[in-house]
Amino acid sequence: MINRGAVILKYREPAICWVNEAGPYVDNPGITLDGANRERTVSLMSDE
Repeated sequence: MINRGAVILKYREPAICWVNEAGPYVDNPGITLDGANRERTVSLMSDE
């Protein structure tokens, strides 16, 4: 048994707007809300 908690980030519109505005590429179409939330990363956190 592993004593860990799982953290999954779910992006919201303000974060996506910030990422798209901060991007250095002019020709980049940007990140969509659906695209950012489609593939998520699960981070395991220690319970201590």
